[in-house]
Order: sequence, then C-alpha cells, then structure tokens
Amino acid sequence: MKKLLAYTGAGIAVLLITVLLKSCSGGGAIKVTTDKAQYRNIIESVSCDGNIQPTTIVKISPDVSGEIVELPVHEGQRVKKGDLLAKIFPDVYRSAYDQAEAAYNSSKSAITNAEAQLASAQAQETNQKAAYDRNKKLFDQQAISQSDFDAAKASYATAEANLKAAQDNIDAAKFNAQSAEATMNEAHDNLVKTTILSPIDGVVVGLSVKQGERVVGTATMAGTVMMSVADLSNMEADVNVNENDIVNVKMGDTAYIEADAFLNRKFKGIVSEVSNSANVSTNGTSSVDQVTNFLVKIHLFPSSYTDLMPAGTNDAPFKPGMSTNAEIQVKSVAHVMSVPIEAVTTRNPSDTGKAIVMKKVSTDDKSSDDSKTSDNTKKEPKHETNKDTVQECVFVYNTGKVKLVKVTTGIQDADYIEIKSGLKEGDEVVNAPYSAISSALRNGMTVQKTDKLDVFTTDNK
Repeated sequence: MKKLLAYTGAGIAVLLITVLLKSCSGGGAIKVTTDKAQYRNIIESVSCDGNIQPTTIVKISPDVSGEIVELPVHEGQRVKKGDLLAKIFPDVYRSAYDQAEAAYNSSKSAITNAEAQLASAQAQETNQKAAYDRNKKLFDQQAISQSDFDAAKASYATAEANLKAAQDNIDAAKFNAQSAEATMNEAHDNLVKTTILSPIDGVVVGLSVKQGERVVGTATMAGTVMMSVADLSNMEADVNVNENDIVNVKMGDTAYIEADAFLNRKFKGIVSEVSNSANVSTNGTSSVDQVTNFLVKIHLFPSSYTDLMPAGTNDAPFKPGMSTNAEIQVKSVAHVMSVPIEAVTTRNPSDTGKAIVMKKVSTDDKSSDDSKTSDNTKKEPKHETNKDTVQECVFVYNTGKVKLVKVTTGIQDADYIEIKSGLKEGDEVVNAPYSAISSALRNGMTVQKTDKLDVFTTDNK
C-alpha cells in the first residue's frame, strides 16, 4: 500500500510539473515578435571616422637657416596676408648680398674697360688698314720693296686680331656681369627670405618654435616647420573609408558629420575629393591584420554651423584635428517595399530548417560530432554547401504559424532593407528574437506572437 501511494504521489507531481511548464512556455511554442512589410524611403550610407581640418592650411618653414630674432605672433592669433610671422638673423645674408653686389659692380666696370679697349683696337685697325692700302698701291707700282709691303701687311693683320680679341673681351665681361648679377639676386632673395610673411589670411595654429631658437631652411633639406596658418572659414572632414566601401563613394555624395565636441548635432557636407591611393596600416604583426583605407575629403557647409560661429568672425566652431564620424549617403530609393533588417536571414534551398553555416564539414568533424551525440538525440543533417546556393528569406507569420518565404533584397539603411521580390504590402514578418530567426524557426512551425518586452524578458530569465 505504501509503495502504491508513493508511486501515485510521484505520478501526480510529474503531471503537475508538466502542466506548469506547458503553461509557462505557452504550450512549447517559440515566442516571436513581428513587423509588417511596408513602403519606405531607404538611404544606404557608409560610416567612417576621421578628423576635421581646414580646407586651406599652409605650413610655414623658413627658406634659410638661422636664429629667430623676431616672433611677433602667438598660437591662435589672427593674421592678414603679408603680416610678419618671424624674422631670421639677417647679418650673414646681408654680408653675402653686399659682397655679391660689389662683385656685380666690378663686373660692370670690366665691361666699360673692355669697351674702351675695343674702341682703341678699332682705331688701330682702321689706321693699319689705311697704311696697308697705301703700301699695296706703291708695291703694285714697284715704288716700295717687298719687305716694306710685308711689314705693312703684318701690321694690318695684327690690328685685325687685336680688334677681334677686344670684341671677345666685351662678350666675356658681359657674361661675367650676368653671373655676378644672378649671384647678387640670389643673395638678395636670401636676405629677403629672412623675413617670413603670412601667405594667406588666417589663424596661426601649431606654433612650435620660440624666439632665439635656430631653425633649418628648406634650401637643401627638409626645413623646420615653425607654424601653420589656417583659413578657419572653410572646413572639411578627412575620413578613412574601408576598401570594401570605397567603391560606392563618389564625388558629390551628401554626408552628415558628427563631432565629439558637439553632441546631438549633425553637420551637412558634400564629398569633395576621393583618393585613388590606399593607406595601409597594420594592427598586428601579421599581414592578415592589415587594414586598407582610402582618404575621402568632405567639405562642410557653413550654413550647417552658422549659429555656432564665434561672434564677429566667419570662423567655423571646429578646431583642427577634432575627431569626427561621418555617414556618407551613397545610394537612395523612394517608396520601396521594405522590412526590418533583422527579419532577413539565410537558408539553403534544400534545408527549410537551420540557417547554413558557411563552412565545409570534413569527415573528421562528422565523426567527432557523431561521437558526442547520444542515441536518443536526433542529429541535424550536415551539408557541404557552396556560398552561391544560400538564399535570403524571411518568416511570414499567419494565424500562429510561420512560412519561410524566399526574398530578393536591395539596399539597406540602419533599420530597414529593401525587398525587391517575395513580399507584398502588409505581410507580417518575424523580426525577433534573432536566435529564433537565424536557426530555430522552421517552415510551418507553430509560434506564439508577443511583444518585444515579453520576448526579451523571457530571454533574460
């Protein structure tokens, strides 16, 4: 009797537990949420990070080396084109200019002397030619001897040679004068370059030197970058776009920029430049970790930050180098059928059950899985699947059951994806939970429709 009562009590307890589990789990059906297929406007965008920089920024380096003897500007100072930025110690260059100027003046005097010598040679040549002509007539008349005629002829030839030499001396003196003038001009330019003026209207940024420091000129090597002058009235975002996305970015694309310094504010811009050369960076020691990006410049519209401009200026509110995130709108479609992104999954045409894992299963993997599966557990079939056979699909909800429907998708934004075929307006598709959509749901499976709060609350439990 005691055994009978014990068995009876155990059976009742098992029955109660079973009923309780079924009541808590909604009869064993998977809880899902749904959303309807609707016509929407979708804008596909590329997300990228970078920095805000002035569109025009000029790095200031000296052309000549020396000590900074004047530095009348400071970081953030506004300057006009032609304003003094710095002055290099000029005495050495002034001395070189004075020497070059003296050499040039000396060469000009040499030209004058050569011209005087030419005039003398011309007079001698004229005189000797006249004497030669007279002696030739007398020699023809046999009035003078052969030796007298030969002497007159030799004197004339010598006068001609002296005249040609005088002319050559003038040419040489002129060439020397041109060389001396070039040297003098170079020395003058070097002297002038000791005074460094602002090339544009702007603001001094990146001032890295102090008065009294020595700087290296750019004449023969990379010079010292003393400062930069930036035009802060026109700004751009220099962003890095991944190689997978750069093919979709083109000149003229609209972009929205967010700066860390201005929370909850978006600034509008337009793609003004797309680089054709890649920037390759390595995150690790292996070449597999290389990241390939392309630089894209986005011009910011001043109208999007007019209210933030400093009073009394046309300057943008941004500081050069500020971090930014950009969303570049690369494609857009209007009034197209769409569903939430999370509603779309993939399945193999021959398998209406689990989502396909893109991996070929080896014999060793199968044997290993078989060894871990008990006899009472139904094993899922393995498929050696090619990527091309996987199809996109959604699960359409209808009166407590779901139907697997193949779809063709288009572009997508952050929330929705375009459905080109497979659905009609008003179709109710499962959009949560992800674990059910990606693997658990089967074609024709019974589900329990609920709201998101109930789904996620149940999952957390």
